[in-house]
Amino acid sequence: MEIWTDSPRLETGQRSVAAIGIFDGVHKGHTRILKTVVERARRAGLKAVAITFDPHPSHLHHPDNPTLLIQPLPDRLDAMAALGLDATWVVPYTWDLANQSPQRFIDHYFVQGLQVKELVVGEDMHFGRDNQGNIETLREAGLTQDFQVIEVADITDQDLRRYSSTRVRACLAKGDVEGAARILGRSYRLRGIVERGFRRGRQLGFPTANLGNTQGLAIPA
Repeated sequence: MEIWTDSPRLETGQRSVAAIGIFDGVHKGHTRILKTVVERARRAGLKAVAITFDPHPSHLHHPDNPTLLIQPLPDRLDAMAALGLDATWVVPYTWDLANQSPQRFIDHYFVQGLQVKELVVGEDMHFGRDNQGNIETLREAGLTQDFQVIEVADITDQDLRRYSSTRVRACLAKGDVEGAARILGRSYRLRGIVERGFRRGRQLGFPTANLGNTQGLAIPA
């Protein structure tokens, strides 16, 4: 998978099927969207692309209490690549981006940037300044800017609660790693550099590992 950090590298006239989101955790709902992108792109001979953002928007909007990440960016990109995407455009999340109108966002990222033919979105899609843009905004733009919006249904549990990154974090905060795994579709994984600790594992009767470099990540209780 190509990773674009400045601007898309599409051939002249090449169009794409695209999705957009933070995709933190790349849970089952994200997987459904991204697999749809890949399937539709392969069928039409187009480029399968995703847009994601770094840092997480909360680092700008709530700097004193930013959202804890389920995955650092490299792990997120690895998970997205495993789904078969051709490329992911990592867009810096800045105040200029946050203040763009929905139409300006569509023009810059979807039409000029990715030359989208199809845009695959989830039911809760919002974008642009103050999240003013939604699926209907995209559909209206698509009528005049030559792209189609493909809506993918949310994945929910038996109580009809939508799978989301927020729910994964809530499960981890409670120590419910099984609940997190059900939403993620795999066991939760936390990576870091093993550091020397207080050697309490010897007293507990089994080995432990003290992980460093985990600041900003969601750590199970």
